[in-house]
Amino acid sequence: MLIINLWNRLRLFSEKSRIWISKGVWCYNTMLTLYSQMGKYRELDILVKEMEEKCIGYNLYTLNIRLNSYASTSDIDRMGKLLLKMEADPLVTMDSLSYNSAANAFLRVRLPEKAQTLLMRLEQLITLKTRKVAYEYLLASYASLGNKDELQNFIIFGICTNMDDIDGAEKIVEEWESSFNTCNILMPNVLVNANCKKGLLEKARSYSKKLAESGREDVSTWAVLATG
Repeated sequence: MLIINLWNRLRLFSEKSRIWISKGVWCYNTMLTLYSQMGKYRELDILVKEMEEKCIGYNLYTLNIRLNSYASTSDIDRMGKLLLKMEADPLVTMDSLSYNSAANAFLRVRLPEKAQTLLMRLEQLITLKTRKVAYEYLLASYASLGNKDELQNFIIFGICTNMDDIDGAEKIVEEWESSFNTCNILMPNVLVNANCKKGLLEKARSYSKKLAESGREDVSTWAVLATG
């Protein structure tokens, strides 16, 4: 009964929205969200087509709703095409949610290699601000992949930094860097921040300089050093 009532309200909302003088992307995003939450993916596709026909703008939220709907139905082909479009769009800044949704879809259809690739891209997007949520994504995904090494590294690194065991955290980063061609900037940034908080400013500067020389630092590294 609750679902029926909600569906009727959604239809009424949809009908009213179509006669609004100004139909911004926020209105369509609201409708897309409701369709997605109720599993009305056919209606979601129709609405997306309407947006395209009427040249209604979109944003990352719009694209993530679509991406999640394809992921939920394991429509790997459409999901893959949309993901490529998002990555190539100069107006779109990818976030961890995008890669996490796609990675989970690949896991459901037993394509672990593709899931692993997306998780590595997700790691590159992690910042100090988003690390908590991103860590939760990664821990759950690596557990599903059965990747014990990655899972253990993330857990131990978190424990070391929380306990101010800088030496232990540094060893984990060194092992990580020796195992992969790239290392997400989050771990080095956390080390810089931890050294600053302990008053080891010279050590933090030295490590930042090392990152710069290897070409692995970014603006966030210097922001951490400046505010640490």
